[in-house]
Amino acid sequence: MCIYFGNGDNLTYQKQEHVFPAGLGGKQMLEHGVVSDQANELFSSMELKLMRHSLIAFERMMYGPGKRGSHNPAKASKSAINVGLQDDAQPILCYTAVGKPYNISQFHRHENEATISVPHECDDSEKQIKSFLKALEHFGEKFTFLRSEHIPTGDIIVGFSEGTYYVATNSIRPDNSYIKKEIQSFLKNFQMQELKYGEHHAKQSHKLGEDPEIARIYAKIAINVLALRKGTEYASHPNFSEIRKWILTGESSTEFFFLPQIQAEPADDIMKMIPQKAHWCVLICGNGKLDAVVCLYNRYIRRFTLGNLSDEKGFLLDGYICDWENDQEYTMMQFVERIARAYHDNLSND
Repeated sequence: MCIYFGNGDNLTYQKQEHVFPAGLGGKQMLEHGVVSDQANELFSSMELKLMRHSLIAFERMMYGPGKRGSHNPAKASKSAINVGLQDDAQPILCYTAVGKPYNISQFHRHENEATISVPHECDDSEKQIKSFLKALEHFGEKFTFLRSEHIPTGDIIVGFSEGTYYVATNSIRPDNSYIKKEIQSFLKNFQMQELKYGEHHAKQSHKLGEDPEIARIYAKIAINVLALRKGTEYASHPNFSEIRKWILTGESSTEFFFLPQIQAEPADDIMKMIPQKAHWCVLICGNGKLDAVVCLYNRYIRRFTLGNLSDEKGFLLDGYICDWENDQEYTMMQFVERIARAYHDNLSND
């Protein structure tokens, strides 16, 4: 039975749900049959929004992890591609990875000329340019449009990266015939021997924000931890039906949606003891209710009331920690044991 969709019709269970999203470095998964493929698919786009467009996207761009939680620099997480400014004040299509800006292959058509740019970290610029020209020849109907006031009126920038075309202007979204005309004109007049090589650095600004859909992923983490620690039957209890419904549909957002509390520096003792960039979730009972505190990067905190507790005496403080930088995950009790052992070792050495 799916803890989110219940005993719904035609549910499948081929995949497993990560307790903390894999894109944030989570390794521990719930068992098969706990979360359906249909729920998993629904959460995928929501998690992508969390990692690319929420406030934690900055932490992920700066520190990682990369794709599917990888620590490999080649798979470092990237920001969404947008319009940045070079040190000569010219607009350029670029992204950020591990705190550094990178441009993509592109051409910028000005009034009477066009400039071409390829990633400066590429060893063979000529090969990169030829690859970009070939990609332009196959421009189709789909592209991502970016509008920026930094682009002079009448100019157009066309870029290509990882199978996606990007078009940026100062005005409204141009139609395909106009873009193809610009590309054909650029290809017709392009001469490799006329290139003048130079290097510039780009600076970017990123628009990051929070909304109820992002908050629902925090709550989903709490329900996942509840299922991991207390079992599927416990997490599926009717007492928690309202927040599960909100996670799936977004209904009752005024009851559960709150902006995250952001800690510039660890304030609570527990935050000071937890690894610096770890993610964690603590389950707390009190006044007949079960609350959850979910914290990402040991900085962005959301609190939820999951529902009423039928047996408060039978619920002890519990939780789970994802120390993604050190590829370790452990329960709250294991965390307490580690602290106690370290304290004991220090006393013994003294």
